[in-house]
Amino acid sequence: MGGDSGQAGTHTYQTLAEDGPWGSVELPRRPTGRLIMHSMVMFGREFCYAVEAAYVTPVLLSVGLPKSLYSMVWLLSPILGFLLQPVVGSASDHCQCSWGRRRPFILTLGLMMLLGMALYLNGDAAVSALIANPRRKLVWAISITMIGVVLFDFAADFIDGPIKAYLFDVCSHQDKEKGLHYHALFTDFQKALVSYIGLKGLYFMGYLLFGLGTGFIGLFPNVYSTMVLCASFGVMSSTLYTVPFNLIAEYHQEEEKEMQQAPGASPDSSGRGKGVDCAALTCMVQLAQILVGGGLGFLVNTAGSVIVVVITASAVALIGCCFVALFVRYVD
Repeated sequence: MGGDSGQAGTHTYQTLAEDGPWGSVELPRRPTGRLIMHSMVMFGREFCYAVEAAYVTPVLLSVGLPKSLYSMVWLLSPILGFLLQPVVGSASDHCQCSWGRRRPFILTLGLMMLLGMALYLNGDAAVSALIANPRRKLVWAISITMIGVVLFDFAADFIDGPIKAYLFDVCSHQDKEKGLHYHALFTDFQKALVSYIGLKGLYFMGYLLFGLGTGFIGLFPNVYSTMVLCASFGVMSSTLYTVPFNLIAEYHQEEEKEMQQAPGASPDSSGRGKGVDCAALTCMVQLAQILVGGGLGFLVNTAGSVIVVVITASAVALIGCCFVALFVRYVD
């Protein structure tokens, strides 16, 4: 994916695609190893997410965070992401850095993720070593830990857009789809399904299985079935998150073909770049987190049981089945 491939033609293509505004240049095929290297960035992000899921709650409990602040910790980052993601996407589209449009954002956000992890994992120990007063120590430990969690979530959410946009910038349409499959889990499973049932069938089946599975857990709670279904939910979740980016890649390919066929059309005639589209799609994830974070407590308190969470997830997923079948446009 880098610019120094040893071939002058390849370097020229990559420079035009990544540094030009929104040009429609025929891009070379990328080696599988390069696509896998690109997907390892997403693997690193997901690994950091797993560390956060395992350690943040115990860390917040250990520093004495008041229960009233828990919702604020988890909601602040999605709210910032929902508001600022398009701004970052547009900034990356118009970036004139000699290093490329996307890579400065990927590096900066990656460093912010590491800083956030260092703060929420080690903030309490650092404050204990520097401050002796118990009251001040408590306040500073809570503050630094909260800042670390919000900073990590902020950067981890934002980095997804530039990573996807970079893939779209420098790869042919076939490699875009292949690269997105590498971003997901069980790649061969998904690719085999796409070849038989198509992208629409994969999208529909992902929502259907997710909805039926969560409904089954809610109606018939069982430890073993829940563990098995949770593993399958990971596959379905990666599918449901990857397919919209596949659709964006197809929409852009269709748009570029129309621009090439239109008389007098210029590459700059598009009103937006790929970074904005990827950011807008990622914004919907943040919006979902805001809705879930804001309404989850109300649902549980109203129903008096946490089972309502999986039942609601099942109902929303089944509604999603109808939506992706009837209202989403698929490119032939």
